[in-house]
Amino acid sequence: MKKTITIFALFLYMATATYAQKPFSEQTFNDLLSRYITTQSYDNFAQVATPDFALTGSTGEIIGLEGIEGLYGAFTKNTWNFSDIKTRQYGNTGIATFKVKHSHELKSRLANLEEVGTMVFVETNGTWALVSWTSCNMSKRQFKI
Repeated sequence: MKKTITIFALFLYMATATYAQKPFSEQTFNDLLSRYITTQSYDNFAQVATPDFALTGSTGEIIGLEGIEGLYGAFTKNTWNFSDIKTRQYGNTGIATFKVKHSHELKSRLANLEEVGTMVFVETNGTWALVSWTSCNMSKRQFKI
C-alpha cells in the first residue's frame, strides 16, 4: 500500500511539474522583447509570434506577419524604449500594457514615435507566443473627469 501511495504521489508531482505554467511577469515580457521583438530581425520576431498574429497600429490598419516582414525589410536603425510596463496573467494568457518610444529610419528619413500599447501572449507547452499587438499615438492632452 505504501509503495502504491508513493508511486501515485510521484506521478502527481511529475504531472504537476511537467504542466506547470510559466508566470507572465514584467521580467518575462522584457526577456521576450530583447530576444525577439526589438531585434533587427524579422526571423526573430516570427519565432515568438503566432501564425495568425495581428498588429493594429495608430491608423487602425491591421497587419499580419507578412506586413511585419515588410516593415523589418524597409526600416533600418530601429531603436525601442519601453516604459511603464504593467503585466497581468489570466490562466494561459499574458497581457502587457506599456508606453514605447521608438524610431526607425526609412530611406534616410527618421521617424520618431511615442505610443501606448498592449501586447497579448498565450502560453502553450511552456512557451509564450505573441498573438496581438495594438498601439496608438500618445496624446499630449488628457480629459479630466
